[in-house]
Amino acid sequence: MRAPSNPKVRSALPLVLILCLGACAENAAVYGLKPEYPQVLAHGKEVLFTTVESTKPMMRWEAYPPRDDAKWVVYDLKVYLSENGAPGRLIDEADSLPFPRYQFQKALASCAKYFWTVRARFRVAGREEATEWGAVQIPGRDRWVPVVPDPAYYRFETPCR
Repeated sequence: MRAPSNPKVRSALPLVLILCLGACAENAAVYGLKPEYPQVLAHGKEVLFTTVESTKPMMRWEAYPPRDDAKWVVYDLKVYLSENGAPGRLIDEADSLPFPRYQFQKALASCAKYFWTVRARFRVAGREEATEWGAVQIPGRDRWVPVVPDPAYYRFETPCR
């Protein structure tokens, strides 16, 4: 496809693309605990890498719903560097977080893409139980195929600075 010859039309094309990426993206359906920040966005069947505000983002997710029979609730988090569009090396993890949030202590690399997941653990009737690791519902993909780390984990990218 040839670019329009009118310079005004040519200069407006990037703006239209940017507006569409922002306006056309929608919240993706998820398994497990739903992320609050960064949000999980999709454009059609493609899950997007959401850009966070800094290289030390505060990750937040919904709290596990209170249950009368659950004695305590803690959260576990894992963060993987994106390698060839899939989760690669585990670069950070936190276990037994008391609140549904996590602040990175060390700065992540700028202009880098990451996958992340979270789960809740709790005690019921003297037994420890856990929710599934959070992931995006990808149309046409069987969720119950055991893949760890899962390419459907939530995604984000750090700003380029």
